[in-house]
Amino acid sequence: MNTLPAPRVSGLREIEFSLRQLQDHVAMLNGAGKQQLEKAIADFIESVKYSDPVKPDSIAGQDLMLLEELRNLNEIAASMIRIGGQDHELGPIIDQIQQLRQKWELRNERLLALKS
Repeated sequence: MNTLPAPRVSGLREIEFSLRQLQDHVAMLNGAGKQQLEKAIADFIESVKYSDPVKPDSIAGQDLMLLEELRNLNEIAASMIRIGGQDHELGPIIDQIQQLRQKWELRNERLLALKS
């Protein structure tokens, strides 16, 4: 008998909320790559929105780490807003969002493999 840990509903809402908050912060920033960043965040939100909300405990840690990284990005964006009145260097945020999106895709692939 195969006894897998009981699946649980993930914090997808929290991840989506954090991404939407970042989207709002980015809307208040200026800088090269803003449109690329806005699109990357919007695509990420769509991916999260349509992801499987039920997952085994083995993936819960990944979701928490991703959420923490998104919260850190929100803090960075909020501090950039406080500086205001200038073009901001958005490249590092774009890179981070792309890395987080890759982690998300790997998370979804792993989840699919665990469920099959």
